[in-house]
Amino acid sequence: MAESNKCSKCGKVIPQGEGLSTKKGIICSECAKKKNVKTWGTIGACLVAIAAIACFIVFNSNKVDSFEGVGNINDNISAENVEVRSFDISKAMAISSPTSVGDAIDDIVLFKTKVQNTVNELSGDDNQIILPSINVLFGLNSYELSESATALINEFAKVYCQTNKESMITVDGYTCDLGSDRINNELSLNRANAVKQVLVSSGVPDQKISIKGYGKTLYGQLGLNGREANRRVNIGIK
Repeated sequence: MAESNKCSKCGKVIPQGEGLSTKKGIICSECAKKKNVKTWGTIGACLVAIAAIACFIVFNSNKVDSFEGVGNINDNISAENVEVRSFDISKAMAISSPTSVGDAIDDIVLFKTKVQNTVNELSGDDNQIILPSINVLFGLNSYELSESATALINEFAKVYCQTNKESMITVDGYTCDLGSDRINNELSLNRANAVKQVLVSSGVPDQKISIKGYGKTLYGQLGLNGREANRRVNIGIK
């Protein structure tokens, strides 16, 4: 008689050569069918869950793609489209610096630095720029400009011409106390005219320049130290 085994699940006798071998022993065909049904049921449940997750992801992805934003927000806004208003010197009016005659700048590097610092502090809402007053010195009985003086005047004119040119430029000539009133009046006016010529040649409209020669009438009243400091022309904004 052939040997038989018992099902490890239900205890039924399993004929020789039949049954399904598992880790826990041999099981009969009926138990094997139940095992397969359970296994496929688990697999099916997993597939259904995966499909549901996939559908959720696709659905939410479509929602994000179709989101139009809040209110009138433009999805095409970029850094290039954002207007940052910077100071526009061409629309600004030059105004005078609150300095005395003796405080006027006589160095071109210092003048450039002050102008640049002023521009850096201005924004698109500003429509004025302070233009520092400058001064140039002359030799005794002379109205000839030095190279450095000419360069300084040219730089002043360059900045002024970048503004809206609505302001008036004042050019005031002075002398020391040596000589007669007639000679000094003429000399101070000649000095002012020499400066005006450089301004005009640098692009400043003639009608925007006001010149005056004070001669020696203000000698000792300007807070200047010595005769050499009084042989000058001051250029500023009115």
